[in-house]
Amino acid sequence: GGHHVTEDIAAAYRMSIDKAEHIKVNFGAALIDLEHYHKHIPLATGRDTDACGSIPYTSLVDVVQARCQKMIQAIKECMAHFPTTDQPCTVYITGGGSRLKGIGELFQRILGYPTILVHSQQDDACVQRASALGGMLYTCQSVAKPYGHTWPKTRRWIKKVGMNMGLKRS
Repeated sequence: GGHHVTEDIAAAYRMSIDKAEHIKVNFGAALIDLEHYHKHIPLATGRDTDACGSIPYTSLVDVVQARCQKMIQAIKECMAHFPTTDQPCTVYITGGGSRLKGIGELFQRILGYPTILVHSQQDDACVQRASALGGMLYTCQSVAKPYGHTWPKTRRWIKKVGMNMGLKRS
């Protein structure tokens, strides 16, 4: 996930993982934002005065986008092994990587499904809760689907549980 993006940034610009993480979190994007097209990202961060120079925004997006495309393509290939009837209606993205600008749109372009980014104030707890909720959703859908009439009610219940757990759509 997002850690692979951080490693790619560190390798591309020969910097520490900590510095690459800082750059990813503060400037990373999965798609070019034309508003920032000509900007440069300073390498000096916080108390780090040893670093000098900058990275072109477009160069950083190229690195981030390449990794994101590989990850999404791998997901698409895994999804191809499921029958069409078991394909999702919506893709939910969680974790720190879901905060990359443009990641939802890139997922939607490659997978062809509507995408929802799931965030919470406490990201670690959010990932755990969203993973548990996703497991519940998949299990309930698999069990309730043959009975048709129970699925909409189950889905509403799971959505309510998710909101109570602090998960929000964005």
